[in-house]
Amino acid sequence: MNLANLPSLVFFNACESVRLRRSATFEEQPDESRAAVQKATGFAEAFMRGGVANFIGTYWPVGDQEASTFAATSSTATRRLCSKR
Repeated sequence: MNLANLPSLVFFNACESVRLRRSATFEEQPDESRAAVQKATGFAEAFMRGGVANFIGTYWPVGDQEASTFAATSSTATRRLCSKR
């Protein structure tokens, strides 16, 4: 794998993109199910284990309009910061 080809930032603007899901009755699950959940990898962890240095995502549900506004604002701000270097 060539780490030079990896993006320095991954922006995942989707509902709960950094969350791992557990059932409400997690403690009541059979041992093999609990072990599978404990080994689960979310998007953020998977990208960072793969070598991506930075990940922006959400831990909560987001609406389409709010997500669009946030993405546009974040993109503009990031470009401004990068152009000052």
